[in-house]
Amino acid sequence: SKVYGKLKKKVKAPGLNKNRNAGEQASENDIAGTGEEEFLVGMKQNAMERDAADVDQDGKLDFAEFCALVREREVGDFTDEQLKERFNTLDKDGSGKVDMAEYLHFSLRDALARSSDRVIDLFRKWDDDSSGSIDRKEFIRAVRSFGFADMTEDDIGVVFDSLDDDKSGKLEYKELNAMLRKDYGAEAARNNLKRGKGPADRSRGAKLTAKATNHNFVANRVGALPPMVKLDPNSDVSITDQLNAILTEHSVKLIDLFRDWDENGDGAIDKKEFRHAVAALGYDVPKKEIDATFDILDDSGDGMIEYNELKTALSKVYGKLQKKVKAPKSKSSPSDTATDDVAGTGEEEFLVGMKQNAMERDAADVDQDGKLDFAEFCALVREREVGDFTDEQLKERFNTLDKDGSGKVDMAEYLH
Repeated sequence: SKVYGKLKKKVKAPGLNKNRNAGEQASENDIAGTGEEEFLVGMKQNAMERDAADVDQDGKLDFAEFCALVREREVGDFTDEQLKERFNTLDKDGSGKVDMAEYLHFSLRDALARSSDRVIDLFRKWDDDSSGSIDRKEFIRAVRSFGFADMTEDDIGVVFDSLDDDKSGKLEYKELNAMLRKDYGAEAARNNLKRGKGPADRSRGAKLTAKATNHNFVANRVGALPPMVKLDPNSDVSITDQLNAILTEHSVKLIDLFRDWDENGDGAIDKKEFRHAVAALGYDVPKKEIDATFDILDDSGDGMIEYNELKTALSKVYGKLQKKVKAPKSKSSPSDTATDDVAGTGEEEFLVGMKQNAMERDAADVDQDGKLDFAEFCALVREREVGDFTDEQLKERFNTLDKDGSGKVDMAEYLH
């Protein structure tokens, strides 16, 4: 079976291959990071967070999506000016969007800085054939195992080329170390997208995972699904279709559901975690049936459900609230009804629409101050509506709602 989502390469003894570079001493500046989480976990979390923030799923983060990403995963208040400076640091080509290659380049540095691994440790894992260098194919395999499975070879190749400083077509250890650490000591780079830490787990056997160190995971764990939500084991509707309906009805983000199920925070859901998840939703059926569903979701067959695998299975509603607008039917009005009092599109009941609007506003209000700033408003619109919207179009709509010109849409303005 494939080893999608895992990099389990054993390091061979240096003496087994005379070309092997593993015995080389680590460079003086090749030191371990903070150790708050494993490198592989950090990369998977970065991949999930980028995908969840990419509301229009164009493979790039515009400024509004970037702002939503930062405010979702970090503790503290950030001005638009601070976020703009950080955004420009990542947007190397000045296109106005952070593309997949730019984000991957950042993620490699970010995960390295927060792990206990050194570059030499990563180098030995990525060097599949123990040749003492990493070629393009080895690099692509490594990146895709980090949760970036949807990246094209061309996009990954752009990052490979940027790290291949001598343009030899291969990455040597010293070269990789130098390029990953290049300029990373600068203040602007050091502060990029660091996850906020929550109370440390000091229990015996506690692991240094994102779940143990990131307060955002605690929040997601508590609030992913309302307690009354259940799966119906007697329904003719499959688990995946029921989950689709639940995500839509309750405006739950896929990344929150995934983290809710990923109990140990390693960036993947194993069979035991999946059983716990469906059992908690009242799906009381024989273990054999649950395992069969797991095997369907585990597309790679490696015994783990990765974020991208779950996303693919639930792709019908992932990240979208696709409301189909019906053409209004002409109706004759009673004599006591105003001539302009006509029915709407009929796509949903008034009460249902108001509840959806309330849930969507609350989900978009990342800092929970009861108001929507422009970045939160942009995330709300792009989350619930189909189509591409420019910042100028969204700014015009935002200003229409912001009656008092405060720069935020308050509860009264949103209710109106």
